[in-house]
Amino acid sequence: IQTIERQTDDILSLVESLSTISNLDSRGTLTLETVNLNQLIEDIYTKKSPQFNAGDLHVTLALGQEIPTIYANPHELSLAVTCLLDNAINHTQPGGTINITSTVNDHAILVTIRDTGSGISPDILPHIFERFFREDRARTTRGFGLGLPIAKAIVERHQGHIEVDSTLGEGS
Repeated sequence: IQTIERQTDDILSLVESLSTISNLDSRGTLTLETVNLNQLIEDIYTKKSPQFNAGDLHVTLALGQEIPTIYANPHELSLAVTCLLDNAINHTQPGGTINITSTVNDHAILVTIRDTGSGISPDILPHIFERFFREDRARTTRGFGLGLPIAKAIVERHQGHIEVDSTLGEGS
């Protein structure tokens, strides 16, 4: 029964991800409202705390006090940050660390999620934002290779930029 429940959850997650990427592709109207980015990140942190504890992960928040409110779609931004954080959770071993920061840098807000996970090899790095791309070709880990493409589409839809820096064996 547990296996069936897990597989059902995986199928539901795939359908939701496909629906999300389809909606982002359609470039529908972006409904904007005032968003306190730090509060949005804190809410995600609180929601994800059980996962941090279950994975024996040490997660820190260092949110800048000078972060202005922004006009954005809070649902979409929350989804983008959640996708990035899920990726860090999935690739960080028990006892590892994830640091989440927000700062203002050259008239832009910079949100950084840094982990001590497995890192990404240089030959794989250029492909991580491609749909359905997974480094784990044997498919032994959960996921469909849509989280990072969804995060990228949302960030770019908000006129932002997303990038990754990673060292194999040291984290991203």
